[in-house]
Amino acid sequence: MPQQAGTRKCSLWAKGAVGDWWLTQVFGGRPFRQIMGFNADEEGRRFGDQAASKIPGRTGEFPLIDWGWDRQQCEGYLLDRFGVHWPKSYCTFCCFPVSMGALPAHLERMRSHRTSPARCCAWSTRR
Repeated sequence: MPQQAGTRKCSLWAKGAVGDWWLTQVFGGRPFRQIMGFNADEEGRRFGDQAASKIPGRTGEFPLIDWGWDRQQCEGYLLDRFGVHWPKSYCTFCCFPVSMGALPAHLERMRSHRTSPARCCAWSTRR
């Protein structure tokens, strides 16, 4: 079972490592700004990102945090702008919420992706 539940190691591997490799190839140490989409409820992720960033020339920027936009404001803006509800991304193999505060939304996502968490749990018991 992938490592998650707070550390996001699966996300770091699947997205962060690939993105960091690409940025290093493209910018080669030249200065650039990387705009991160962390919302105002994720202030801690800003500091984690800044501490973990090892890409020469990179400056991370966090406009949603700076504007004070929480998840609800972001979803409202997207609904107004595009006319559709933009659901939170969901790693269907992950059956653990990151925090207990996220549990209700997590359980709703599990209900809409019923077979994926079950497959994950079945896979983990075979090891």
